[in-house]
Amino acid sequence: MFNKIHVRFIIWYEMVERKLTKNLLLLFLTLVSGLSLQAQTRVQLEKKRSKLIEQIEHTNALIARTRKKKKLTVHDLSVIESQIKQRSELIHLLEEETQSLSLRTLSLQDSIALIEAQIEDTKMQYGRLLRRAYVNKMTRHPYQYFLSANSVAQGFQNMVYLRQIKHHIIHKYELLTADYQTLKRRKSSLQETIEKKQTIIQNRKKQQSKLLTDQRAKANALNKLEKREKELRHQLARKKKERINLNDAIEKIIIDELAKANASTSAAPTSSKDVALSNSFATNRGKLPWPVEHGTITSRFGRQKHKTLKQVFITNNGIDILANPGATVRSVYRGQVVAVANIPGYDKMVVVKQGDYYMVYSRLIKVNVKQGQDIPRGVSLGQLNHAGENAGLLHLEIWKGKTKLDPKPWLHP
Repeated sequence: MFNKIHVRFIIWYEMVERKLTKNLLLLFLTLVSGLSLQAQTRVQLEKKRSKLIEQIEHTNALIARTRKKKKLTVHDLSVIESQIKQRSELIHLLEEETQSLSLRTLSLQDSIALIEAQIEDTKMQYGRLLRRAYVNKMTRHPYQYFLSANSVAQGFQNMVYLRQIKHHIIHKYELLTADYQTLKRRKSSLQETIEKKQTIIQNRKKQQSKLLTDQRAKANALNKLEKREKELRHQLARKKKERINLNDAIEKIIIDELAKANASTSAAPTSSKDVALSNSFATNRGKLPWPVEHGTITSRFGRQKHKTLKQVFITNNGIDILANPGATVRSVYRGQVVAVANIPGYDKMVVVKQGDYYMVYSRLIKVNVKQGQDIPRGVSLGQLNHAGENAGLLHLEIWKGKTKLDPKPWLHP
């Protein structure tokens, strides 16, 4: 009777333990996978936040410079608008990060509750095993289980039962120890998450306050520019003529290059080198590095409303990037320098050919390359103005043949 009872106990105990362990494991894995996904999302948000903060710091430096100017320009207004956009994006990002941390807090709390329940269940099982082991030890010596058996086989079964009880006791003790360590780590992680969430909430409040300051700065800048309407209209007429001169100069260079290509291909097919370079350049759309280390786009591509003059539209054949005064301008891709020229209003211009494509860099005051030179990606083309109205301002264009393209989608975000 003793042997049958205890064998049944062992079988029942192991079945219950396996079922309970399986259910707890499934629930635990679900919570852990949820925490893992949240961790990935949080890392992505933190990377975006770091990048935005870096951009805002650069824009702050540009705005600080504009405050020292006697006269604001439309590009200065664009910098303030860019600052507002960046700060709004940062606030939205901080809100997302707060929500992500809230979800992580709930997941950690659920995980802690699960581990605590598991600990309580393991403690109960551990207690029952200890009591049974104690009773067995008090009632008879272990060898009595073997000697009192009806057969040798039964004696060995009794000894196996005792060893199983001992192993279960050790196993439950190890589980309890591991669970307590896991619980300790989870509670520590929960506290860190709560503190981080509070820090981000405070940061968001600061950014919202700064956003109001930026919006007031924009209104003030608009007011100052609107008072100079007559002067701005004269500037606009002058800059329109300068843009036409630049456009004509670029078109002439490209037409000359196309004529050379047609002359050379009349007897031979198009150079495989040019085709390969064109294809390679095209596949890098959206991956090209910025021509300056830090920059803010102050005028986009195409036809657009003037920022302060009503009923006035301007057409930009490229984009304008405001960088630090005297910043180094670097080539965004390898190619051949087909022209270096002085353009009134745009200082020095460098045109780099990449097969069928032409990159135009203008408003350089110093040029480090020569016409006909093959250059790699990232080489220094020259420097921007140190002072004056166009200090740190780069004008960038991309042409495919005689077709103008928007440079922004070609640059890495």
